[in-house]
Order: sequence, then C-alpha cells, then structure tokens
Amino acid sequence: MKKVETGKTTLNRLLNGLGRALSLSALLLAAYNLRPVALSAEVPVKFTYQGNIRQNGFLVTGQRKMVFRIYDSSAPATAVQLWESSEYDVGVSTGVFKVDLEPTTISDWQTGGLWLQLVIEGTPMFPWEELTSAPYAVNSLLHSGKRYTTAASSPTAIASGDLWYDSTSKVVKFWNGAVWTPTSGAGVPGIHATTHEGGGTDPIVLLGTHSVAGYITVSSSVTAGWFMGDGSGLDNLNASKINSGSLNGDRIGNVLVSSHIVDGSIQTQDIADASVTKEKLSPAGCAAGSILQLVGAQWACVVTGGGGPEFDPLSI
Repeated sequence: MKKVETGKTTLNRLLNGLGRALSLSALLLAAYNLRPVALSAEVPVKFTYQGNIRQNGFLVTGQRKMVFRIYDSSAPATAVQLWESSEYDVGVSTGVFKVDLEPTTISDWQTGGLWLQLVIEGTPMFPWEELTSAPYAVNSLLHSGKRYTTAASSPTAIASGDLWYDSTSKVVKFWNGAVWTPTSGAGVPGIHATTHEGGGTDPIVLLGTHSVAGYITVSSSVTAGWFMGDGSGLDNLNASKINSGSLNGDRIGNVLVSSHIVDGSIQTQDIADASVTKEKLSPAGCAAGSILQLVGAQWACVVTGGGGPEFDPLSI
C-alpha cells in the first residue's frame, strides 16, 4: 500500500532536516551603488540579502517564513542583538530567495563587526554570517557613519552627530545628544579656540557671566549698561565723550589746575554771586591801609590820608 505524505508530515520532515541538512549560501548585494550622493537627498538604510537554499542536496522551492537578526559579534553566548526583522513570508524558487532588509535601529555602520543570523521556519541557522563589503556600502550614503535626513519634521531614530536638513526652515541641524542644533543662522558661534585667554582668537557671540584674565581688545564699539574699574587703563577720553550726567567736584580734584584755565575762558556768568571772598583777593602792590578804588577804568590801591592812588593792574 502506497504511503500518503500529508502537508503536515512534509513540513515536519523539512523542519527536522533543516538543522542538519540545510546548506545556505548567501550573497549580499548593496541596494545602492557607491557613487557620491548629493547632500540634499535622504537615503534609507536598506540593503538586499540574497541567498540559496538546498535541502538534502536539492534546491528548495516554495514559501518559507524567515526572520533576520543582526548581532555585534559571532559568539552566540556573549553577542548583543542589535536588530531583529519582522517575519517574512519569502518565496523560494529553485533555491534562490531575495529579501530587502532595513535595520533602522542600527546607527553605527562604521565600527564594523556586525553579524547576521537567519532563522527559517523557527530554526536558527549556523554559523552566522559577517556583514562585509556590500552592507557597508550604506556608509557611503552617510557621513562618517552618521545619518543625514531631509524632511519637514525631525527624525525619530537618531544618534549623536546625525544631521537633519529642516526643509521648512531651510537650515541644516545636528543632534548634540539632547536637541537639534542649527549649524547656521543668528546666534550660532564660529569655531571656538581652546581658551579665551592668552591669545584666543575665536569669536564670542554669547559668553554670559565670565571672568577674563589678561586684556580684551575690541576692534569696534562696545555697548554696556555700566563699566566698573579704576580707569587706569582708559585713554582717549575727553569732555566730548561725556554726553549726559555730571561730574562732581570730588571726581575732578587735582585735575583742573591754573595751567588748564585759558585766559578769558571763565566769564562773569560762570562765577556765582558772593562766591569770591576777601581771602581770594591778592594784596600784591598795595600798602598797608590801602583801599581798592575804581579810578577811571582801572582798579587802584588808594592810601587813605593823602597821596595819589597806586595803580597795579595785576593786584587782583
């Protein structure tokens, strides 16, 4: 009597034989060529995995459920799983199958040492395959292993150093680990020197509260609410630079002396009434008992009790 093999019996036989008799040869093909990619184009991290399945030496044909996993090493006991695909229902024709994989959760394609595990119908295949040249072509579509995205909204799968061209604001931004930071525009500083002291030449856009050792040279105007210091290093200051406010007498002591007063520069209206006392009048040229008397158009010392007046225009 001829034995009838059911679909379930066939599947069990196939699964039991997969672990010992299934030989898998895989070819990894890059989904994109290695030509330079324009910076404004967003490139998905995707590559094509193509393989060949043989069972008991025969090429397999039919549908197979497959899952793909990527690990950071080839040692199953210590390897860390970096990514797992969803379950694919893959069509196999004369042993050949092809699947497009897009491991979006892997941000670093530059470090190397990535290993692929294939699971067919729930049975893990060994040994794992190292991802070599073709998938690393993905790195040519990135910038030193960092993702570059062009979109109106910010990317979600990100890592420090990733770039994003905000197509709404027309600004390139990078992820600093906390926020998207513009690389251009108002308020963005230039390249900073190691220090602002001892010859630092980088531009300071926003420094905040800061203590500086040494001198600060400013090539243009400075606007500040106030200055504090002894003023010993200030020069090129004169009355024309004082636009408002006033200077009290104690601020200019020992500064305004007779050598600074030009003849005729102090007018009558500049002297307050009753501000010149007798102690300020010089007695030069006058004898004891003399009085000050206006004679003609000049002041003269007049000796009481006779005699003419004595003229001394320099006595005052």
